[in-house]
Amino acid sequence: MPLAASSPDYTRSMLLDRAFRLTFRNFSTLFLIVATIVVPLHLIFSFYFRDVVAVSELHSAIEDLPGYLQVKGVKAREIRVYRSAFLALSAAELALIPALAAATRRALETDARGLVPTATGAWKGLRELRLPRPGSWTTVAVATGCSLLLGALVEVAGSTLLQPVPETSLWIAQGLVQGLSRSLAAPFALTALVVGQEIKGKGVLASTM
Repeated sequence: MPLAASSPDYTRSMLLDRAFRLTFRNFSTLFLIVATIVVPLHLIFSFYFRDVVAVSELHSAIEDLPGYLQVKGVKAREIRVYRSAFLALSAAELALIPALAAATRRALETDARGLVPTATGAWKGLRELRLPRPGSWTTVAVATGCSLLLGALVEVAGSTLLQPVPETSLWIAQGLVQGLSRSLAAPFALTALVVGQEIKGKGVLASTM
């Protein structure tokens, strides 16, 4: 069943509703598509900065110290490097959007054809990595806002669980919380990006409105 048959004009609310329904229908697969890339990235990042992560609650105090002083082997300069590296990691995640959108589109098309989509199948042999042109920027903006809010809520909730974690294992817990929060939130924005383009271009994704 095609994603976007020769369709009527779709309103922004219809596009958003369609995107959310497809996301919930295929959520486990879309989550895994993102998680297979993003979670390892955050675990590697947290491992590399594991000493800085271990003193997360002391960052502000350490930054107020003279540069030659350190707490548990961590100086203020290392915290600044950690924050700059985190911004670079976030930029790298944004650069992955075309690939994530392409894998998302493949999974949704597989579902639309009545087959069972998988994360492995969505990534396998993927070649077209162009960023889709949204059918409606408003729809994508709303879905992205919802994704950011969901991701923030999940990360805040996850962070409250980090307090009893031993310092030696804190990097694992923090990497998982950050990676999983993004993996849970991103599918909503990615699906809105893909569905809008498909409907506008009369692709496979919009037949069952």
